[in-house]
Amino acid sequence: LSQLGPHLPSRLIQQPWHLLYSTGRDGFSLRTLYRRGGQQGSPALLLIRDTEAQAFGAFSSSPIRCSSGFYGTGETFLFSFSPELKVFRWTGRNNFFVKGDVNLLMVGGG
Repeated sequence: LSQLGPHLPSRLIQQPWHLLYSTGRDGFSLRTLYRRGGQQGSPALLLIRDTEAQAFGAFSSSPIRCSSGFYGTGETFLFSFSPELKVFRWTGRNNFFVKGDVNLLMVGGG
């Protein structure tokens, strides 16, 4: 997390982070992720480790939630730690930041 610090919005630098969802504790359910997704107005940091131990994720300026359309702001970004931190920021080409429904969670779309 310390590597991500410089890439987060400055207003969040001194804010504490809280683990809201973990597959080890909460299982593999998008519904549970959305339910635990955070308070309105709170950003979200999504950290994922895949079956090949690759780490990646996303920062969302909004809580992760089920939605009928895309939401978020240009502060949203994707990142990968493979092999070192790479940050993928908004290109400005569209506003496809985050969208979630009962079957999938999408982050970034151009």
